[in-house]
Amino acid sequence: MKKILWLILLLLLVGLSWFFFFQEKNTETPPLELPEKTVHFPKFGLAFDYDHETMTLINQENQTKGDQVFQVNLFTTSEYEALLQSDIPREGPPGISVEVYRNPMSLDKRTWILQNPAPNFDPAKSDDLINVYIGAENYDSYFWDGLYRARTLVTEKNGYLYLLTTTYLSETDSHLESFEEILLSLTLTTPTIPAQTAHGDIQLDSPKPGEIITSPLTVTGKARGYWFFEATAPLILTDWDGKIIAQAYIEATEPWMTEEFVPFTGSITFETPEYGERGTLILQKQNASGLPEHADAIEASILFSPIEL
Repeated sequence: MKKILWLILLLLLVGLSWFFFFQEKNTETPPLELPEKTVHFPKFGLAFDYDHETMTLINQENQTKGDQVFQVNLFTTSEYEALLQSDIPREGPPGISVEVYRNPMSLDKRTWILQNPAPNFDPAKSDDLINVYIGAENYDSYFWDGLYRARTLVTEKNGYLYLLTTTYLSETDSHLESFEEILLSLTLTTPTIPAQTAHGDIQLDSPKPGEIITSPLTVTGKARGYWFFEATAPLILTDWDGKIIAQAYIEATEPWMTEEFVPFTGSITFETPEYGERGTLILQKQNASGLPEHADAIEASILFSPIEL
């Protein structure tokens, strides 16, 4: 009898030991999940690595205008926090910027750098442009001076131009290592927004590029107020051969006399072409002046719904 009691007591002790063991295992603090090292911006087919522990990334995509469709800035975290805490207005610290521009004229990167003011390059110093391979990409690279010393590299793909710039006080600045990391890890893939549809002043939400459309077609999106005049802007539909088959207008649905984005809507009625399934939807900037330098537009490729016989 005593042997049975001792056996029961032993089993209880073993059971309690396993119970407390599993309780301790289940209450352990889960490991801290650090953010991914790689950041992805699929709209523009862009991804790169950076050190989350020492650098702060600021997304300024909504601040872009015109041909500039995307921008992020990176600063050393300690310097960025000091800037935020400063009570005295001051220039931002040196850092890194990654920018994306549409290239409606399909210029090669060297020609674009020489003709466009955005890259901060002096055309008189064209001999200073150096072609280099870094990581998987080919760049045109140059140095320039502004508030800080700067280096810019430009590459192109899928109708976009990608600008990577670092500003610095000395060649020993710690964020220059992060700049090299970004360059070595930069990956360019097929963007989800085709370059013909991208613009810093207007965004087409519907229809999406490549979408099958029927008449009447509703068009929606948002555009900066100066895209309109008297709250409207032209809307054009062409067939596969570029022939205009319908015209209408988009109209701002909120006050348009602003530089901020304003939602718009429009409707266009058309007869489906007998030949060719592809077409183009064109959203033009309302150019009240008639001057060619003020003209602008985006184009979205669409598909016509087959004609029912």
